[in-house]
Amino acid sequence: MKQLNLRHYEFLKNPQKIESTNAFLIYGPENFYKDKILSKIENHFTDETSRDFDHITFYGDECSGTEIVEQLESLPFLAETKVVVIKNYDKMIAQKADLIATYLQNQMQTSILIIVAEKIDKRKSAGKLISQHCLNIECKQPYNSSELVRWLRDEQRARKFTMENSAVNLFANSIETNYFVANNELEKLLIYTKNARNITVEDVENVIGKTKTNTVFELQNSLGQKNLKKALTIIENMFSSTDDKIGIFVISMLTRFFLTIWKVNALQLHNLSNSEITSRHLNEVFYKFRGDYIDYASHFSRTEVKQIFSLLLKADAELKSLPLTEKIILEPLIINICRISKNG
Repeated sequence: MKQLNLRHYEFLKNPQKIESTNAFLIYGPENFYKDKILSKIENHFTDETSRDFDHITFYGDECSGTEIVEQLESLPFLAETKVVVIKNYDKMIAQKADLIATYLQNQMQTSILIIVAEKIDKRKSAGKLISQHCLNIECKQPYNSSELVRWLRDEQRARKFTMENSAVNLFANSIETNYFVANNELEKLLIYTKNARNITVEDVENVIGKTKTNTVFELQNSLGQKNLKKALTIIENMFSSTDDKIGIFVISMLTRFFLTIWKVNALQLHNLSNSEITSRHLNEVFYKFRGDYIDYASHFSRTEVKQIFSLLLKADAELKSLPLTEKIILEPLIINICRISKNG
């Protein structure tokens, strides 16, 4: 079998490659694209009706190799194919990895195997065989702003909007060279422009350039630490840096932020370790910041987070219905969030 290697962007531009194989190896340090490609392959072979029956995920550091092979060799229940995902493959012991490699030499045509790993050691027998029998999709981190420009062009085609060349260059050179960060900044930009068909350099300046040092992410960080003084300074700077309305955007991002804190609290309630939470259950958060959410969650009980959701809902309603300035609504919101007591 001829080994096929693709970079993440090559695979996404050639979706027909999904039909070329029953086994995929998604590897590399770039979690943003690993998650995106995994979802694309999963969605191609399963739907909501069959997913509960014909889709199963294993973790390499805690599963039995025999159990994985048994699932791969069993027939699907509803769908035409069964999807078996192995995450953290690189943490598998050699004996388990050998079982997977042996299976790949005589695959079931009704099973789809997706292996996700940080790295693959192709010098070892199992790694070599797995690479030979899978479609290899390498996910590398961006090394300069040109990579972000290419990503942004792909997003424009997928989301059906346009950006001036000057806006594209400003965007790519004003943010950290990181796909997770770029995606978050693009979400901010689309919310700010209300999903406009064309985004201008002025839009990028207003959302990213002028507020770069006082972003909503810094506001989230200060609220996560219940640092009222810093939070008020940031929100004041956000208001002073633009004449445009930012209230709904801030509420949206804070709601997402506290939903993640709620999620951490819920997982801790089920006795999951902090390392397990950060490595497996916070895919929506850039990996460098996942540990921060453990700290944030330590400052808020579940009761507090419920109260904060009520505050956010109230502020959202006021922004949409009352003839008050955004500052009058958001500053008391920030104060109330920071002053919530665990005794409630």
